[in-house]
Amino acid sequence: MLESLFERPGEKLKKVATILFWVNVIVFIILAFKFGLQKYHYDYYGYDERYRFLAIPFFGFLIGGVFGSYIECLCLSAFGEMITELSSIYLKLKDNNDYLAKINENLTEGNCNNGID
Repeated sequence: MLESLFERPGEKLKKVATILFWVNVIVFIILAFKFGLQKYHYDYYGYDERYRFLAIPFFGFLIGGVFGSYIECLCLSAFGEMITELSSIYLKLKDNNDYLAKINENLTEGNCNNGID
């Protein structure tokens, strides 16, 4: 079970980056409304609650948070892509090393067949 958990980490990092981005977007939208709308008490002929809109915290969390989340997840996704590419390069080098080892074994045994008889 654990072996399948750690197979293809680059692709899993890219999936985690996508999920993390959407979770962060939802969280920052909630925070934008939480800090962008402020409740205050209005005492005019009795007790009344009203909301006032605060533009700087609202758009700060909405735009800044989503943009920051995008940059964070872009870096994580790029790291996952780098791991995917490095693992494919490693597999190609491993195959080439196996091929070169077979050639070296044939040369040391005297089975050199280079086409000249």
